[in-house]
Amino acid sequence: MRRIAVVCVFLMTLSVLGINASCAHQIAPIPSYYSQTDFLLTTPGAAGSALGGYVNPAAYGLLPGFEHQFFWSDQGAKLGSLRRWGLFLGVPHLGFGCIHHRQTLPTVGGQTRKVSITDYRMAIAEGEGSWAIGLGYGWSGGDSQGYPRENIFQLGLMGRPFPYVSLGVAGNFATGSSNRSGIFDLAVRPLGNPTVTLFADAELAKKDRFEEARWGLGGAVEFLPGIELVGKYLDTEAFTLGLNFSFGRSAVSAAPHYDDQQELSYTTYGIRGGYPKLSLFDRYLRKDKRYLSLELKGRVSYRKYRYFDEQTHTLYDLLSSLDAAIEDPRIAGVVINLSGIRISRVLAWEIREKLKEVRKTGKKVVVFMDDGGMTEYHLASVADRIIMNPEGVLILPGYVAGHTYFRGMLEKLGLGFDEWRLFKYKSAGEILSREGMSEADREQRQALLDDLYAVVREDIRVSRNISKQKFDSWINEKSLFSADIALAEGLVDTLGRWVDAKEIIKSWEGKSKLMVGPKKLAAREFPSQIWGDKPQIAVVYAVGFCAMDEGIKARQLEKIFKQLKKDRQVKGVVFRVDSPGGLGLPADIVAEALRKCAQAKPVVVSQGNVAASAGYQISMYADTIVAAPNTVTGSIGVAGGWVWNKGFGSKLGLTSDHVKVGDHADVGFGIRIPFLGIPLPDRNLTVEERGIIEDHIRASYKTFVAQVAQGRKLTEAQVDSVAQGRAWSGIDGHQKGLVDLIGGLETSLLLAKEAAGIPPGREVEIVELPRKGLFKLDMFKPQMPGFSMQEDREWLYLKLISEHPGRPLPIIPPDMYPEE
Repeated sequence: MRRIAVVCVFLMTLSVLGINASCAHQIAPIPSYYSQTDFLLTTPGAAGSALGGYVNPAAYGLLPGFEHQFFWSDQGAKLGSLRRWGLFLGVPHLGFGCIHHRQTLPTVGGQTRKVSITDYRMAIAEGEGSWAIGLGYGWSGGDSQGYPRENIFQLGLMGRPFPYVSLGVAGNFATGSSNRSGIFDLAVRPLGNPTVTLFADAELAKKDRFEEARWGLGGAVEFLPGIELVGKYLDTEAFTLGLNFSFGRSAVSAAPHYDDQQELSYTTYGIRGGYPKLSLFDRYLRKDKRYLSLELKGRVSYRKYRYFDEQTHTLYDLLSSLDAAIEDPRIAGVVINLSGIRISRVLAWEIREKLKEVRKTGKKVVVFMDDGGMTEYHLASVADRIIMNPEGVLILPGYVAGHTYFRGMLEKLGLGFDEWRLFKYKSAGEILSREGMSEADREQRQALLDDLYAVVREDIRVSRNISKQKFDSWINEKSLFSADIALAEGLVDTLGRWVDAKEIIKSWEGKSKLMVGPKKLAAREFPSQIWGDKPQIAVVYAVGFCAMDEGIKARQLEKIFKQLKKDRQVKGVVFRVDSPGGLGLPADIVAEALRKCAQAKPVVVSQGNVAASAGYQISMYADTIVAAPNTVTGSIGVAGGWVWNKGFGSKLGLTSDHVKVGDHADVGFGIRIPFLGIPLPDRNLTVEERGIIEDHIRASYKTFVAQVAQGRKLTEAQVDSVAQGRAWSGIDGHQKGLVDLIGGLETSLLLAKEAAGIPPGREVEIVELPRKGLFKLDMFKPQMPGFSMQEDREWLYLKLISEHPGRPLPIIPPDMYPEE
């Protein structure tokens, strides 16, 4: 539809041709483009302003915000009396403008008289990014004898298919006659930005030949931010030089106009106001005057609801805010309030890595904290300065991993459980079958904690400039630090409260700094001056259990990948996986959809807190897999278990009965637990039935290994050597060939951008999918304080195996499940 509309407008505009501007030098029913727009120093497409919309109404479709402009000429002007002026107003998709003329004309008998007219135009437009169409109407008021005029319709098209080119065509159609004219303009930015712009335009009127068209060409150079020098040469050998000076939300301009004898004819002046543009003041005079202030009370997650979710902070928003702070010359540093933050270890590491980048650019990082544990202090330690509440406490005991074992409880309840475990490290069922860890599970968990501890120790050691022994002594000999002791030990730099942060920063910096939020960063406050649609990178989230309509929502993800494969605007995909696994079928559906998408465009997987078992399965076909050093990855394998009624029903007074056809038809049949709706088989499997299940588990494992080998370009023997259900840290996964790079979401975005062939300096648009709803429906459900069975991880695991009896499950132990 968009292409059809563009073509229609183009063809309609071409209908004005056959034309030249032979009447353009005289007062005409349709005023000449060149006689009316000497206020416009460039072309409608190059300017992209409210004044540009007066000529080509399509310009309003690309206007990023409100703008008003006033111009006047000093030709014949007197104090308090302007003979020629123009006023132009524009908002996105709508604009208005008028140009006033006044002059003295001779009359019969040698007399003179003063005549004046005002030409008005109003227009609407539609467009976005790289294209726009506009429709306008023009009328006049004043002395129609001195200035003959016709009402006109305007039709315009403007295209910016690339950052380097702008094309425009506009037609003026008289309503009372067949008069019409056309204006064409071309602008080129050799560097793809406003630094240098070359432009040309031409006007044709009805019945005139192409070679007789009036034309102009010129160039504009922005040699400093907000200071632009413009020159334009006309076919009449007249020329104009102009200077624009921007102050941010306002600007002034002056342009002397020279005739064909190179004599100064007159000068036009302009004043602009409206949406902000980056200026010399922002780049130099306001440099380092501000601090970005981030208050992170609440949950740091991947996505948030549109309403009633103010205390959720998304990872991408935080990373992009810090990136914008790096690029904003007005930002001297970042101050972060960690009070009340809820954040996972991996997300804390990713934000910490970005804050390291902030520091490398010379900008300061200050962190305030009330209380904190290992994760919070790991994040805070990256700062140049740490402020701690005088009444706060730091608790740094190290790390522990384990879970509750339910074997004894199940026996007392009358629930039987048979663990189907054929692979050494596939330990998900241990919580129901054992009273403590197996040696294999202990081995893999200890390795995960050792890697986590090593990463955190090294990060804190480098940031706080301490030895490994000093860090170990904090953990092993002290563990708990009051604010005073934390200051004495060098864990923090000063004591104070959040309300004092500005004054504390002033004492360090020597000057007061203005604290601003993310919306006041240049990247969000100043509209982009780059032409064309931004290429898109899609970020697709898969968080939770691998299930069809819950958790990762496999059906929905399959549709999303199919759409992304066909979407030409999307140049690359980042698939953020944070899943402990779950069911094999949903994982296979997603993996296959991702594989097909990767055939059409680059796909990078970014693994979050955990991407293991089926969570790794949905990652395996990516071009590149990126994981954090403390990501839990791998766990290639399947396991299962069987829960049955071993007296539980009789304790509740529940019984069941049945008839059957088929020797194994009653497998899985039994009572259903009231209120919970969970089925509970009446019996365990027979030896024969268990054998069938084991064969199925082995076959599923073999298929899993073969798929990973194909996706990772390894042999099946290589995969099997690191599989057997073994969970690895991101560090070990990288060494074993399961992960390509250590990094986070931002690393993955850079890789996708590079693989898509997008130049390093090119702006991109990030599209996050699937989108969250308007608000969380659960907020309206009554809940018992402190109790939520739906969020209990062990309960979720028990429910999973009960609802899918006999299924091999590619899943890891419940305590490793992520939270969104």
